[in-house]
Amino acid sequence: MRMRKRILAISLSFAFLILFSSGFVCFSLPVISSVFTGLISILYNIAMKLLLHTCCAPCSIYCIKELRSEDIEPTLFWYNPNIHPYAEYKARRDCLREYAKVVGVGLREEDAYGLDEFVCNVYDKITTRCEDYCYPMRLRAAFEYAKTHGFDAVSTTLLYSIYQKHEYIDDLMTGLAEEYGIEFVYRDFREGWQEGQDEARRIGLYMQKYCGCVFSEEESGLGREIGRKMKKAGVSPTNANVRKIIEANKVDNIVRPSLMAETVQREFFTED
Repeated sequence: MRMRKRILAISLSFAFLILFSSGFVCFSLPVISSVFTGLISILYNIAMKLLLHTCCAPCSIYCIKELRSEDIEPTLFWYNPNIHPYAEYKARRDCLREYAKVVGVGLREEDAYGLDEFVCNVYDKITTRCEDYCYPMRLRAAFEYAKTHGFDAVSTTLLYSIYQKHEYIDDLMTGLAEEYGIEFVYRDFREGWQEGQDEARRIGLYMQKYCGCVFSEEESGLGREIGRKMKKAGVSPTNANVRKIIEANKVDNIVRPSLMAETVQREFFTED
C-alpha cells in the first residue's frame, strides 16, 4: 500500500510538472507552490521511518490510526523496565505483541524487566521519579535505538495518555531530538483518548489499572480505595479530592498507606 502511494505521488508530481512546463496547465505561482508542497509532504511522510515508543497496546490504538491517516507507518518500540511486577510486565508486553500482529504493524523490543535497577534509581526521589528517571530512561533508549537502527524520527504513545506529564514529555523529547539529530514527531494524541479506550475495550485488550511501577500501583490502589470510601460517605470522589488527601498524608514526600487509612477513617467514618 505504501509503495503504491509513493508511486502515485511521484507520478502525479511528474505529470503536473510536464503539463505545466508544456503550457497545457496554467496556474498561479501560489497554486503551483501549494500543489507541490502537498505532494512533497505525502512523499516525506510515506518515506519516514518512525519509531514509536509504546507503553502498552491500548495506548497505541489511536496513535497508530492517526499516524497512518497521515501516511506515516510507525514501527512500535517496546522498552518499559518501569513496569512491575513481572506478571504485569508480561501481560502488557504480550498483549502488545498480539495487537501488533492483528493490525500489521512492526514491533521492535528491548525486553528488559528491571525492578531492582528501577528501585535503585528512584528510592531517594520517589515523588519525582517520573521526571527524574522513568521518562528520561525510556525515551532516551528510544532515541538511542532509532539512531543505531536507521530510523528518521521518534514519537511516543505517552503523548496519548491524559494522565502523563504531557508538557514535560514534549520538552524532554525536543531536547533529545536535538542531541541525537533525529526528528521528534510531536502529536497531541490526547484528543483521541476516549476513542482509543473504547476500541481497546471493544476488542478485549488487557486494560491495566495503574501507570506501571510499584509506586504508581500503590498510589492507584489507594486512590481507588479512597474514592470508594468517599462515595460511601456522600463525598464526590473527584481526582482533585483524592489527590488532596494523598498529598496531605505524605511524610518526607512519601505516601504512607497507614496514615492514609487513618485519615479516610477519621474524615468519613468517625462518629461525632
